[in-house]
Amino acid sequence: MNFNWGHGLVVFFSIFVSSLVMVVVKSRQVPINLVKSDYYVDDLALETLLEKRRNQSAIKDFSYELTADQKLSIRFGDRTNGQGVALLYRPSDEKMDHTLDFEFSDSTGVQLAVPNLQKGLWKVIIQWTDGEKDYIFEDRFVKP
Repeated sequence: MNFNWGHGLVVFFSIFVSSLVMVVVKSRQVPINLVKSDYYVDDLALETLLEKRRNQSAIKDFSYELTADQKLSIRFGDRTNGQGVALLYRPSDEKMDHTLDFEFSDSTGVQLAVPNLQKGLWKVIIQWTDGEKDYIFEDRFVKP
């Protein structure tokens, strides 16, 4: 049997189609983890988010720090009372997220225990209110 251009065309298209099928099968096996399941709702609340960021940027001496003993230390500058929530989430794995509620009543701030914080990229979102205004702070850090 001679190998002619017709045979070559059939072999080429067979390899091409089987490659496409393999790519589709492999891509269906990869888990799709969205960072947030309700990102559409977050997008609709953009204006209030921007207002909270403007409120936070007006505060002097606001800071946060992840200490060596696995605590999140937050200082609210000249704010002396309030309550809120700190969210630490891992963009690569939703199961590793931490939500920490807090309350503060003086200018020293709060220290929140953060158990089992794995190495890697984390995003911290601190939301709080002082009764008059709402605030939000967002940052990323890498835990070595």
